[in-house]
Amino acid sequence: MSMKTLKSLSALILALTFILPCFAACNQSGRTEDTAPEKTEEIPSSDTEITTVERDETTTDGATASDATLEPGVTTVPEATTSPEATTAPESTTSPEATSAPEVTTAETPVVTEPPHTHSYSSAWSKSATQHWHECSCGALSDIASHNFSDWTITKAATETAAGEKYRTCSVCGYRETAVIPELNHTHSFASTWAYDETGHWHPCVCGEKFGTTNHTYGEWEVVIEATCVAVGSIKRTCSVCGFVETARVEKTAHTVVSDPAISPTCTVTGKTEGSHCSYCGAIVVKQNPIPATGHNFSTAWSSDGVNHWHECHCGEKKDITAHSAVVDSSVKESCTASGLTAGSHCSVCGAVIVAQQIIPAPGHSFGEWEITKEATEEEEGLQKHTCTVCGLTETEVIPKLVPDPRAKDITSSVKVSTVIEMYNGKLPVVRSDAQFIPAADYINSADEEGWKDPGTGTRSINIDGVPGWEKYFNDDFLYGIDDGFASFDYPCIWTGIHGPLKYSFTIETDGVYEFVIVGAAQIKDNQVDNDEKDRGFCISVDGGKKQQVNLSDTLAVYRNYTYTYTMSEEVAAQINTQNGINSLDYQMAYTYNIFVDLTKGEHIFEFWHLEYSGDFDHSDYSNSRINYAGVYVELAQ
Repeated sequence: MSMKTLKSLSALILALTFILPCFAACNQSGRTEDTAPEKTEEIPSSDTEITTVERDETTTDGATASDATLEPGVTTVPEATTSPEATTAPESTTSPEATSAPEVTTAETPVVTEPPHTHSYSSAWSKSATQHWHECSCGALSDIASHNFSDWTITKAATETAAGEKYRTCSVCGYRETAVIPELNHTHSFASTWAYDETGHWHPCVCGEKFGTTNHTYGEWEVVIEATCVAVGSIKRTCSVCGFVETARVEKTAHTVVSDPAISPTCTVTGKTEGSHCSYCGAIVVKQNPIPATGHNFSTAWSSDGVNHWHECHCGEKKDITAHSAVVDSSVKESCTASGLTAGSHCSVCGAVIVAQQIIPAPGHSFGEWEITKEATEEEEGLQKHTCTVCGLTETEVIPKLVPDPRAKDITSSVKVSTVIEMYNGKLPVVRSDAQFIPAADYINSADEEGWKDPGTGTRSINIDGVPGWEKYFNDDFLYGIDDGFASFDYPCIWTGIHGPLKYSFTIETDGVYEFVIVGAAQIKDNQVDNDEKDRGFCISVDGGKKQQVNLSDTLAVYRNYTYTYTMSEEVAAQINTQNGINSLDYQMAYTYNIFVDLTKGEHIFEFWHLEYSGDFDHSDYSNSRINYAGVYVELAQ
């Protein structure tokens, strides 16, 4: 066992022998006095840990008793002072196993009659580098706690060349801790201004370090002193970044040579050769030499004025001066395109004009009115001519094609209309036996065609009783039933804005011009005459060509009432007074013909619409323009 351990055990035993009698006395006093118990300091039992602190003497100004860290909240007692007799027994010289301390036999605690020691802790704080506490005169410690430091206060700032100082203070006991602030690492502080030499510029630091070293950025050279042919000059240029100025010497220039033009000699004056000199200093570069005078040289050609003529030298000297010999110049008559001249005169010797002839301008043609020789159409250009009333010249001019009308071309004035009764009477046999008939109900439009709606079919019956040769006009091409003298036919019920066009396919075997004969009729009531909205008619187109329309309103194809059953003899009588359909009475089929189209052999498409317009009225969204359409004959024109 070490000496330090033996010393600690001895101190513990001595403390127990002192504290226990005091504790017993305090208990005895408490039992005998009938007063409130005084606060007593707890005496630790043999099981209570007693912390001792080795320390130096604590001074009243707060000097630390020891650098040892005390356990906060633990009360300590001073070490017992032993007599020389209570020294530690010598270490045993027994074997290593006998290393423990000798047993201590504790005798029965004697009763101590002295009053117990009461701790009186100083109000001043004792302190170490890490803790502070209150201390009793006996050495016991109380209120042990770590320091509660404030923030550091810098008393001397550190620099790059010297260390600094700082301190902080415990807010409880006032203990002040000081510390050294190490020297700062050097941080470059580059000047905002530029340093420079002949090659570049940079921002300097006080330590000599350079930042941003780059070559100079020069502007254009500026002339300081202009170099001439007699003196050197100088130039400079400046760096646009740092302002450094570079200068340079400019050597003398060559002479500025200007030409001294040659002076031609005259008849009487000496001339000079070409030379040159410096325009700055005047030095002669090429010397001019004299050229002798040439003397007079008279022209062989005549010079003249209004009175005389002569031979003249280029210097203006004259000889052979003589008066003109006049000859008359006759006048010239002008034409439509050629100018004329008035009478004049000239000299027969020198040719000079004595009296000038004046030009009479050509008056130009005097044309009459334009005469159209070929009308222009939308497909072809036209021609027109006019003739000059003076010289008889004729000019022709092309008339541009007409601007296409987006509407259908109205051909009403060129078509012809014939009724069955007229054909019965032997008039206008418009349909030949070899004609191809296309029934109205045989259209080829399909249900999936955009905007298409099936128009449906209507039926009309006509009494053909007593009509000789009816088979010629009411044949099986479009009549599907004959019963008791009546013939019936079907027609599509076309309503404007809902249906159209109806499309039909037909084939021809021969190239040529073909006539189309439209079979059908319509009604306009008497009170609807001369009303564009009530007009009836149709439009046709072949192979997608220009749409053409026929207005049937004032023709025999339009009737004032419907009578579907009649005898031909009655209708013949009624038709006698008919005037262009105005007074027509009963329903009968009409044939609209004189419509021609040039076709080639093969398959073609025929399209049939309602009437498109009447005057300024547009039938696009109107249903009254329809007709009862039976079909169309196609036959080779004759």
